[in-house]
Amino acid sequence: MQRTFRDDMTIRTDDEAVSPRLPDLNLRIEREITRLLYEQDIPGIVTNYGAMLLAVWLHWGGAPSAVLLSWLGLWLACNTAYLAFHLVQRRHGAGVHDHPVFWRRLHVLFANVVSVAPAGLMPWFLRDVPDVLFLNTALVIVYAAGVYASNAMLWPLSYVVGAATVLAPLAAVHAAQGSRTALGVALALGAFYVLLIPFARVQARALRRAIRVGFENEELAARLARQTARAEREREAAESARAEALAANRAKARFLAAATHDLRQPLHALSLTLSAMESPAAHTPDANAIARARDCTNRLASMFDALLDQARLDAGTRTAQFEWIELGPFLRQVEMQFQPLAEERGLWFRCRPASGRVNGDRLALWRIVSNLVTNALDATEEGGVLVAWRARTHTLEVRDSGRGIEAIHHRAVFEEFRRFDGGRAGVQGLGLGLATVDRLARLMNARVALRSAPGKGSVFGIVFAPESVAASPDVTDTPVPADAAAPVRRSRPGARVLAVDDDPAVLDALESLLRAEGWDARLARGAADARAQLQDGRWRPELVILDRRLGDGDGLELARQLGREIEPSPVFLIVTGDTAPEALQELLASGLEILHKPVVPDRWNASLARLGF
Repeated sequence: MQRTFRDDMTIRTDDEAVSPRLPDLNLRIEREITRLLYEQDIPGIVTNYGAMLLAVWLHWGGAPSAVLLSWLGLWLACNTAYLAFHLVQRRHGAGVHDHPVFWRRLHVLFANVVSVAPAGLMPWFLRDVPDVLFLNTALVIVYAAGVYASNAMLWPLSYVVGAATVLAPLAAVHAAQGSRTALGVALALGAFYVLLIPFARVQARALRRAIRVGFENEELAARLARQTARAEREREAAESARAEALAANRAKARFLAAATHDLRQPLHALSLTLSAMESPAAHTPDANAIARARDCTNRLASMFDALLDQARLDAGTRTAQFEWIELGPFLRQVEMQFQPLAEERGLWFRCRPASGRVNGDRLALWRIVSNLVTNALDATEEGGVLVAWRARTHTLEVRDSGRGIEAIHHRAVFEEFRRFDGGRAGVQGLGLGLATVDRLARLMNARVALRSAPGKGSVFGIVFAPESVAASPDVTDTPVPADAAAPVRRSRPGARVLAVDDDPAVLDALESLLRAEGWDARLARGAADARAQLQDGRWRPELVILDRRLGDGDGLELARQLGREIEPSPVFLIVTGDTAPEALQELLASGLEILHKPVVPDRWNASLARLGF
């Protein structure tokens, strides 16, 4: 990559112009030149002391001792002042850094005037000894050359002042003699001084350019290092994202393989049960067969509920509805719900009485505890399950005496699509339960803790923040969550109900169910059929049950249209199998009553009760 230097000292490259360079870079250059000048102080001071000794040795015996010693004393005093200034400068390094030009000017005063003046004055001190004039001339010229070598390249002004201080007294001594030779020497000294100034300027510019290029290269190297580091971070992030995507794909592949099997199992059992009920030997419905069929549908509903919970959390349609939940009534309801199931399996189940309350989402807490208790019962072959509130640690614990979980799996059990073998035979799941538990807990600003070891059971805890826990006031039992008990329905015989679905089997089932309620039911096989039945306006439905996905339209849009067209407007119940985030968000925004497939009796009744049917 080529560089060209312009007058404004902006670097131009083949790819881009790197600018600006002026204020910061120029200040750095000034600081560097000042630093280099001050680095020469100690060598210069030592050189001065050496030059003193050499001059005294050369003139000893040929010049008056008193004159020679007085000159030596002057140079010692001046050089000591130079040394003192250098030590002061070292103690004020920050000042030199902030004001480099000011401190460089002070340097000229002490290094190029005070410390070199005695060298230039030596011919004046010894002017009454003609034999040493030309010796002194040679010594002063050599000394002036040293001043040039040490200062001209760094700062031409240092040479201009220092050389003038050294050479001017010598030229004056020669000019004062008046002879042609002496005048020629004086003129030669002046020419020597003046002609070196342009060289000093050229060398100083070259040094500044070299320093500038060094700093620019340093900046380019730092920028390249930053770009390389950023590219490396981006590469690592991309690799991490790729690894996560591959892991997610592998997890979903495992999930699909397991889900295909698990969803087929209850369907297979349901098919066999229905075949047995249709057998010629089955003259009347078998209560056990009906119970098995209901159990199959409940298992299917549970699996789809897990998927729906996850989809709602992904879509952001599941938000926390915070309220103070009394733990005593809540735990009593948990015990009433799960104790019969535990007794069927030969296990004990107990919720330890508790006082206090927590601030959270009642339905989310119920789903969390229900999931953990169900898992605990499934993982326990003998013994039982305890649900207890630990007030000291603000933790609601579910403790079982099951098989336990190895420490290496403690994190993995909360991952989506993760399932671990073991526990009660025949228990099936999709591997979403604990992932949903973890996300629902975080929705309430709580966290899930796990303590477990193989053969020692497991303890899952919901840990609440201190500000989410309070003592119980004197209150009566709080309402039961919607999942725990359905609202009470009131009879509405003769109610006019329109059911819209494009699946004939679903319509047949709905017709049987609605007529069993004693309702005046009409069935429509799609949006167009529904409009045709309502065209004359003589029959107006009070309740409209619609599938979201119709063969000739959208059930949600049809509900909006019918709501505007029918007076008085009926209430609507949307039944859907959609789990896409966008679809869930649209359904939530509609404000209508929503049921997710497969629909179990408890939820069917609860939705109808909320609608007043």
